[in-house]
Amino acid sequence: MKKVLSILSLLLVSAQAQQIKAIQFDGLVHISPEIAKEIIGIKVGQTLNESAVDNSIKRLYAQKYFKDIWVDENNGVLLYHVTEKPMNPEITLEESVRLYEDGLKNIKDAQKLIEEAKTKIMVIDQKNQTIQEGS
Repeated sequence: MKKVLSILSLLLVSAQAQQIKAIQFDGLVHISPEIAKEIIGIKVGQTLNESAVDNSIKRLYAQKYFKDIWVDENNGVLLYHVTEKPMNPEITLEESVRLYEDGLKNIKDAQKLIEEAKTKIMVIDQKNQTIQEGS
């Protein structure tokens, strides 16, 4: 009787194990379906399992391109529905120049702090040297 139940269980499991026949995407704008397929890590022909699909969604979210992702399955076809985050709005030339100038100012400020630190270190070194010579 146990053998019959084991064989019956195996048949039920294998009947439920479905292979992935196709992977499709709905809502992709800025990345191609080919790149998305590489990201998800699931291949056509693999056995469909919930854990792999969950992990594929996590990998897509990790790219930080998407604000919503869900997957439908129909007869072995996985359909990823995605809503991409809006890309940065176009930056005007004036904004770009301002950002560049702000960056240069930050660099100059940092250089000034570095020079001040070097000067302080030299003064401390000179004081230490004077103290050692006096000893």
